[in-house]
Amino acid sequence: MPTILPTSQVLPAPNRRLLIGGVLLAGLLSVPIIAMLSLEGLLAARCATSTVSEGVVQGKVLWKIERRDCSGAKAPFFDVMIGADGKTFSPALTGRGEPRPLAVVSAGENRAEVRLSAPIRINGQETSTLVVRLRRSGSPAERIDLEKLTAQASGGGAP
Repeated sequence: MPTILPTSQVLPAPNRRLLIGGVLLAGLLSVPIIAMLSLEGLLAARCATSTVSEGVVQGKVLWKIERRDCSGAKAPFFDVMIGADGKTFSPALTGRGEPRPLAVVSAGENRAEVRLSAPIRINGQETSTLVVRLRRSGSPAERIDLEKLTAQASGGGAP
């Protein structure tokens, strides 16, 4: 019996539809990723970041304070970053304008104390330091929003 070979190299219709559907789905799923990367690039181009100070909290736990000056912003942004030596830094405190973070010191086991340039009022008491809890790995267990704290203390509340 003779064997007949197919003469067409084109995919059968059901397989072609699956392939086209997969390509369309991959394209649609990539849109948010592309949008996020382009937005991040735009923000990075409009802001200049510099390290204000850095040091060691305890053992191999490091800290640094970054200042970001963005065009169109009323005041610079400050980020206190904490992390274990050789690991990625994570934000422990963020703020804009005054008061600004000055330094970070150890406040005991698994705690770091952020010193501020001016006192703020929290629960009726003035303080110029804020305590950040740390995980065993050295990364912050929480992120404090200094702008939100000062707004709540002045009676503005959070939106």
